[in-house]
Amino acid sequence: MAKRICFAEWDIDFRHITQRAHFCAASILALYSTFVNNDGNIQNLYHKVQIRELLKKANFHIEKQCTINAMYLQDVKWKKVMRIVFVMSSPNLP
Repeated sequence: MAKRICFAEWDIDFRHITQRAHFCAASILALYSTFVNNDGNIQNLYHKVQIRELLKKANFHIEKQCTINAMYLQDVKWKKVMRIVFVMSSPNLP
């Protein structure tokens, strides 16, 4: 078993209202992936509390965790593309 796990992930506890669109898009894609077999980059959403609990159950010790402000990253383009794909594959949606 690995002695150390390092990962970085988007925090679903968004801190600014401008991040709400990303939260909604990620949540919809995770829900969509529950019902439709796809290769999307979002299959599940895990809250940091869930990840900490899973690590604890696996006998890992968290040495460090932090939040990095990355609001400068542009994330809106994939949301627009995914909306089009989602709407086209679900004709009953408005």
